Amino acid sequence: MEKNILEYVGKSLYQTHILKEMKRYVVFRARCAMHSNSIEGLLKFFDANSNRQAWLQGAPALLEQTTRAFFIKAQLGMNV
Repeated sequence: MEKNILEYVGKSLYQTHILKEMKRYVVFRARCAMHSNSIEGLLKFFDANSNRQAWLQGAPALLEQTTRAFFIKAQLGMNV
């Protein structure tokens, strides 16, 4: 998994110098690790061309929101 991209997304969304935000960043990275196959597929999608890479850099929440969907599906007992 591309740690640089995940770090960029996490650091751009969370102010990691604040403890509460650092905890949220750690949860984000944990969700990415738990669903690494799905995240790698998503990263391949964004890596396919330069426009998609620009989308991810301009809206890093796209990746973060996907990890939340994994968590919600797991909470509801759906297959992830």
